[in-house]
Amino acid sequence: MDAIATVALFVNSLLLIHLASSTTAAAPPLLPPTSCSTAIILFSPCLPYISSPPNDLDSRVTPYCCRAYSLVLVSGSGICLCYLLREPDMLGFPLNNTRLISLSSDCSLLNVSFVNRGSLESLCSGKLLCPALVYR
Repeated sequence: MDAIATVALFVNSLLLIHLASSTTAAAPPLLPPTSCSTAIILFSPCLPYISSPPNDLDSRVTPYCCRAYSLVLVSGSGICLCYLLREPDMLGFPLNNTRLISLSSDCSLLNVSFVNRGSLESLCSGKLLCPALVYR
């Protein structure tokens, strides 16, 4: 690599570091999930609320949780959350299904951009098959 290219790369790196450090601490944008694994990962801001003791770190649902939950529902991946209802220990720690089911009503009470697509309980009822848990 010649000297000009090296200097340009160095200046660009410094600029990126400066831009990254000068931004506010806003929540990162959430992107729509592409698989059930991705949907469950995007849903992770809700884990402190829906986990059973001793992992239940939040006593109330947070706006960030509601945005993540809404994104999963709006993207059409809400069915993926049925894994959490049907297998509450699948993450290696127990979940509180009552809190998980109540997310639709809990999030509707907050003043966040939450889109209510019905209850998770009704979405997961019946003998429907969940999509595969594949990470892409």
